[in-house]
Amino acid sequence: MRINKTKSAVKNISFGILNKILAILFPFVIKTIIIYKLGVEYLGLNSLFSSILNILNFAEIGFGTAIVFSMYKPLAEDDTESVCALLNFYRKIYRIVGIVVVGFGLLTTPFLPYLINGDHPADINLYLLYLIYLFNNVCGYFFFAYKASLLSALQRNDISSIISSVVNSLGYIVQIAVLFAFKNYYAYIIITPIATIANNLVVGYITKKKYPEYTCKGKISPEQSKEIKNKVFGLMCHKVGSVVQSSIDNIAISAFLGLTILGVYNNYLYISSSIQSFITIITSSITAGIGNNIYKDSKENNYKLFINLNYLHVMIVSFCTVCLFVLYQPFMGIWDRVNDPLPTSVVILICLLFYVNNFRGACGVYREALGTWDKDKLRPLFITLVNLVGTIISAVLGSLEGIILSTIAGYLFVSYYWEVSVLYKVYFQRSKSEYFLKHLLYTAIMIISVIISYFVTNLIIGETVLSFALKVLVCVIITTIVLLLATCWTKEFKFWLTKAKSFFRRKKPSEQN
Repeated sequence: MRINKTKSAVKNISFGILNKILAILFPFVIKTIIIYKLGVEYLGLNSLFSSILNILNFAEIGFGTAIVFSMYKPLAEDDTESVCALLNFYRKIYRIVGIVVVGFGLLTTPFLPYLINGDHPADINLYLLYLIYLFNNVCGYFFFAYKASLLSALQRNDISSIISSVVNSLGYIVQIAVLFAFKNYYAYIIITPIATIANNLVVGYITKKKYPEYTCKGKISPEQSKEIKNKVFGLMCHKVGSVVQSSIDNIAISAFLGLTILGVYNNYLYISSSIQSFITIITSSITAGIGNNIYKDSKENNYKLFINLNYLHVMIVSFCTVCLFVLYQPFMGIWDRVNDPLPTSVVILICLLFYVNNFRGACGVYREALGTWDKDKLRPLFITLVNLVGTIISAVLGSLEGIILSTIAGYLFVSYYWEVSVLYKVYFQRSKSEYFLKHLLYTAIMIISVIISYFVTNLIIGETVLSFALKVLVCVIITTIVLLLATCWTKEFKFWLTKAKSFFRRKKPSEQN
């Protein structure tokens, strides 16, 4: 099966963006209601429990990613039997993982009070609330979540996005109504696992109906089993790094600085992570196409594509970073008037964290498509060491800035260099100096954009919605102009300009005859 990469990517990105817009707007409304009706401490509890469960999900250790990677080749070769065997294997693994997560989740329960510095909301039973979060976390393992791997490998994430948009939107609407009607956090949170189960059931039904040839049957070959084990071992190391980077910070902030600071900090992160999720839509939507392209096209052509994708990705990330830095505080001043804003030093570090975490995205796409996790399995362990030590020391000292800096150091000084080195050595087999030089140039351009946009938008006085909208407009225009003018001479810019012209050019009916 040869995947139409461009058509599939456009559909996946389009529906993915629609789904993400809904998945951002509704929670934003819900967060706002909770801030003003209940208190930011409830958002802190949500961040804490989500981080704990993210660590417990270590049991999954990347089987899903490994299975999707293993499907690329049999799908390209129309080997239906192998795909069915992989699905069957994945279903068994998910059920085992679900049982393990439940077990460790229950063992964690007695330690919950020790992970919160100060008081928690008086009307909340920590144990009961945590069990609801735990149930929502594990129910996917038992209700067709493995079916999503098939859609991902087929580059049909648009189907998952449509289903998620409809089901989750209905769930959000019910949650908003419940918050207004009862102002009760339990009544609000119980809707979440119901929506999760409904979403997975619909995905299972649609996948079975649309792709009936792919069912859970058969056994994978010894060769496939060995390959998956090798990939999973590498992914296990990557999972450790991912868990530490995304979860330990929140737990440390809760345990040493308190739920209020955690809630405010995560409101800031909600904005940057929402933007990051749009970027992730692009990368996840093209990963399967890149995986298909690796088997179908030459290494030289793949390298050219990689360089062009890297340019586009970094420009998108740079644009978002500039807008975040310029607009963060004005936006938070309008949105959350109840709590004090974070200091500018923390905002700068949050923006830097966003940039260094995302500007290597093209490299990550090729790593996922190639399945090279086992080639750099020690990298996440070093990141974990740097992040964990720095986070613990900073948390004990009460420094939120230090906690963020620890994560940035792991990304920048370990992950970035190591990840690029492995890709160039294992696949491209050429010098990586060109890649690093281009990133130095792109970073310099981003910094110039930040300086210009920041000083110009500061000329706009006021803290109203109208003044904020004007700042957004000015920031977008200035940043776009600076990025385009600074890179219009590059081959990568000319490549995408040609692609854009080709995409928007439409033949007249008379020319088609």
